[in-house]
Amino acid sequence: MPSTPALKNVLVTGGAGYVGAVLIPKLLKAGYKVTVVDLFLYGENVFDGVKGNPNLRSVKGDIRDVKLLEKEIETIKETLKLIGELKTQFGIKRNADCDDPLMYAGVANSDVIANITPLVEKYFGKAYKPAGETAYLKNFFDGFVKNVGGARSDQTLFRKDISPVLTMYCAFWPWGSNPVNTSIRIGLLCETEEQEDEVVKLLKGCFK
Repeated sequence: MPSTPALKNVLVTGGAGYVGAVLIPKLLKAGYKVTVVDLFLYGENVFDGVKGNPNLRSVKGDIRDVKLLEKEIETIKETLKLIGELKTQFGIKRNADCDDPLMYAGVANSDVIANITPLVEKYFGKAYKPAGETAYLKNFFDGFVKNVGGARSDQTLFRKDISPVLTMYCAFWPWGSNPVNTSIRIGLLCETEEQEDEVVKLLKGCFK
């Protein structure tokens, strides 16, 4: 039995062609969760051999089409209800100097992080990188971890895949200079600048 790969999620664009038809079944057999984005110009039966595999997700469309993003906006908004719960339950507010339209940043007393964790898990599931787990290899080879700015062993990182081109994250970053405080960040990663521009419009004000 093959071991579970460290990188569990794979996006294959244009994956319904000749190469994809050979590659996708091999990725699934190796234990990966695979998302394929393709226009399927030559038919949708290319993956009949792995049809029904729970680790395969097919999206019919052009990866460059920003309109595909609109279908995922409600899921993002539902997840962002976490921000309101952080404020009402723990009194945590967005930092005044946080000007990224696709990121929320607040500060909590480190003592309450254990109480906040179940709330975050309600929206994101279990941590992608728990505190105490080494992040050395992830910082070099995991594109998701690199895109959120890297991670230290004392940091906790949650991940939620919204679509092949949108990934949400929540991170607990203890302050190195003052361990009494921990930064809480909630953000959204986009595949391209065009998609990011469109998402900023659709989610205006939602990260506050």
